[in-house]
Amino acid sequence: MIKFFALVLVCACSNMVAAQSECYSIEDEIIVNNSNRNITPQVSCDGERIVWRGNDGTSNLIFMTNCEGEPSLISTETVININPQISADGTTVVWSGFETIIDPDNPSNVSLGKQNIYYYTDAEGQVEIESDADNNNNPVVCANGENIIWKGNIEGVDHIFKFTKSTGVTRQISTIQSTRNATPQISADCSIITWMGFDNTTNRYQIFMYDNGVVTNISAPDQSVKSFAQVMSSDGQVIAWIGIDQNNYDQIYKYVDGQVIKVTDNMPGSHRNPFISMDGSMISWSNYQKDVNGSGLVTIYTYANEEVNQLGSYAVSSEFKTFLSTSLSETGNSVVWIDPSDQVHIYNYTTNESKVVATDVRLYQRSLVISCDERAIVWAEYVNDYHTTINRTICGETLCPGSPGEGPGVDVGGGDPPVDPGEGPITPENPDNPGNPVVTPPEVNTIPTMGEWGLISLALLFLIFGVQVIKSKEMELAPGKF
Repeated sequence: MIKFFALVLVCACSNMVAAQSECYSIEDEIIVNNSNRNITPQVSCDGERIVWRGNDGTSNLIFMTNCEGEPSLISTETVININPQISADGTTVVWSGFETIIDPDNPSNVSLGKQNIYYYTDAEGQVEIESDADNNNNPVVCANGENIIWKGNIEGVDHIFKFTKSTGVTRQISTIQSTRNATPQISADCSIITWMGFDNTTNRYQIFMYDNGVVTNISAPDQSVKSFAQVMSSDGQVIAWIGIDQNNYDQIYKYVDGQVIKVTDNMPGSHRNPFISMDGSMISWSNYQKDVNGSGLVTIYTYANEEVNQLGSYAVSSEFKTFLSTSLSETGNSVVWIDPSDQVHIYNYTTNESKVVATDVRLYQRSLVISCDERAIVWAEYVNDYHTTINRTICGETLCPGSPGEGPGVDVGGGDPPVDPGEGPITPENPDNPGNPVVTPPEVNTIPTMGEWGLISLALLFLIFGVQVIKSKEMELAPGKF
């Protein structure tokens, strides 16, 4: 049974934070001097720190801002930096970057070396994690920053690796049971890890779990032809994913207490972009259905108390599958999404109320995220074809501890619209090519080198290496506008 919720345009901020009283429109436009392409933002649990990938015209860099919106550069030793993530407590930032090899006899002779995982803390600055694997990418960090996981390649096989800061030890945790392993996730307490891999026994993509040194194929009982896009509750007790069943229907499954439960029952259309709450009690996702006339219907669904709820539904005219950008707070109390008319909505389950918190948002890809405590909503937005900014709207009078109340910001909409939405999902992997993130085409102003080597060196480096690296390595979370 699907339950429908009316969308009432009133404030929808969480009642869990005492300071919250009103959601403003665009509170902050994070301005970074000399960085035009600012994308893939991630936010700490309290909404105070944001990290993202920027570009100064010669290098892809990692930036971080505090609660007041003051940006700082935290990547200092690498030139192609992608996929930043931040720990829930805001202490640790992780990303993937490439070593730079400079010929000591000819400094203008520059080449790119191994792709490594790096982390940053205020105390240590940028630190490289030692790994015997190649092509290290897609890092994820647990809540307190102690454990960092990622995908790397050993002898042609993609595996999942874990680094523990306190011991300095890196180890492979995926086994020979699976290959093409990708999209790792880690629980908040750093103990449970999940990922998608190709099972060598069933010859299908399955969801695997690592717990107390044991690797288990948890999706095998669901009988899906393909299982992907897994998400895990912060406590590690519930894992949800999308499975394509024998009838070629997309289904939402969840794993809890050793059992696989089918959340949906032959719901029409395709599911993408699942999110899960801290305790696993709430799941949200985006659905697309195509009608006989060639147009489509895109819908936001949630699942709680064994009921599927429909929050918003929109008719779209597109020859592509179209999915809305969404995000779910850790509490499961608030869902945010951007509709086809470029409006950001927030829905509150405590009050059953909804509000539009930003309009004319020209979203870059699907970079929309809400903080755990529901006080901050963050996204990347086009200003024009070559310039994107990081934006944050705040629910409540203040974000910074001890600061005076902050008033409404100014809507900075405008500029050219984003690129066409495309067909890939907004989850890290593409179900039409499982195990591989959807690739963002190279950008005209994104040249992955360092300015002091000279423009000639930069151009040569880009021509020699850039085409292959940017197309195959700079894998953002999803393409498109919706």
